[in-house]
Amino acid sequence: MNLNAVSLAIAQISFTLKSLSKKNFNSSTIEIANLISEHGFEVERHFYRTLVTYLDLESIEQNSTSIKRSENIHLTYWLQELPSLISKSNFVTLICYAFDTAGTQKSLKLSSHINGFLTSLCKLFKLTRAQELLFVFALRNSIHTELQQLTHEHIEQRLPDFIRIASGDNGINELGLAELSVEAVHSLVLLIQQYISNESIEPLTTTEDYERFLDVLRKEYPRERMGNNGSLILLPLLYSSITLSIDPSSNLLLS
Repeated sequence: MNLNAVSLAIAQISFTLKSLSKKNFNSSTIEIANLISEHGFEVERHFYRTLVTYLDLESIEQNSTSIKRSENIHLTYWLQELPSLISKSNFVTLICYAFDTAGTQKSLKLSSHINGFLTSLCKLFKLTRAQELLFVFALRNSIHTELQQLTHEHIEQRLPDFIRIASGDNGINELGLAELSVEAVHSLVLLIQQYISNESIEPLTTTEDYERFLDVLRKEYPRERMGNNGSLILLPLLYSSITLSIDPSSNLLLS
């Protein structure tokens, strides 16, 4: 790849974000999407890193109510990007790089005793409960120990209710699970499974509650439809106790 072309694309994204306004919003977002599509990861990483610098993280840290979505064009951009960003295979890398960079700025000095930072941030981003968990799970990989501690505390608070609500009559929709891509659902279930099986962490839910959570997902993704909608990746997580074989001639899953 031409490094000069990448450098120019990075510079163009910086300029475009700096000059972003309501009038040029649509054309600017299209331009940035094209630059990312053409030049790849380095440009994409720079985009999210730069976009996060336009958030008033200090006000979020202080749980300020002064931030107005309608007056923050860069926040509008975040709200547009987040649903697709969460479904990206490199979501963890992108979001941690963006916030780790912001965490080194003088405007943001996180400490592990801060209450409400992640809650305020997720509320600002208008995340569903499912998106919120994915977002916070991703930030557990931050290089900053303070942010790691905040994510751990946030998950401890949110995960038990998440699993409980999921077992309800309208849990899938209430949590926003229905809005997630299959890839995002796979990531979320895997992360929850790994987290609650960690022996160094106090149990956050019972085996029975977790199994009910999986039963809800099994109804949403029945075994006989696996593979028809790209949901095959969920098979080992939802039906791990079932032995399957594949008929090469028919490409159908056989029990």
